[in-house]
Amino acid sequence: MTKTKFQQWVESFPWVVNEDVPWAPPKAPNQRLRFAIVTTGGLYTREQEPFAIKNRDDVDEGFRVIPSDISLAELSIAHEHYDHQFAEKDMNVVFPLDRFRELQEAGEIGSLAPRAYSISGFIPKPDKIYDTAREIARMMKEDGVEAAFLTPV
Repeated sequence: MTKTKFQQWVESFPWVVNEDVPWAPPKAPNQRLRFAIVTTGGLYTREQEPFAIKNRDDVDEGFRVIPSDISLAELSIAHEHYDHQFAEKDMNVVFPLDRFRELQEAGEIGSLAPRAYSISGFIPKPDKIYDTAREIARMMKEDGVEAAFLTPV
């Protein structure tokens, strides 16, 4: 198997390569879909605990619920494994909440779900994220979400 550029970058990282994800076409045009935003940017609100990342073996695999009506100025970044300079200038780079509000107002999407989600993208043992993903999916279903916009960092 040929290594991806990421696998070449950090050879010791236990990369997960999924080659069999099925394509799931949208059930309606974007103008009728309810969207949720999910970021791996490690964002949290002032009322929430930051993601705890002590070392490779002690990582917070949980998630933070971000209300979709929050001001982006109220968010902080706990993820320490990427350069924050652009996100600090415009949080929409890692969490395009303002852009989705604009899309909703313009009628380009049906609606924005009341909850968005943040996880920390630094998870060296990705098998632990499955429970987190299931819980986020359950909450999205509760909110009537039909499409998720993922912003990996």
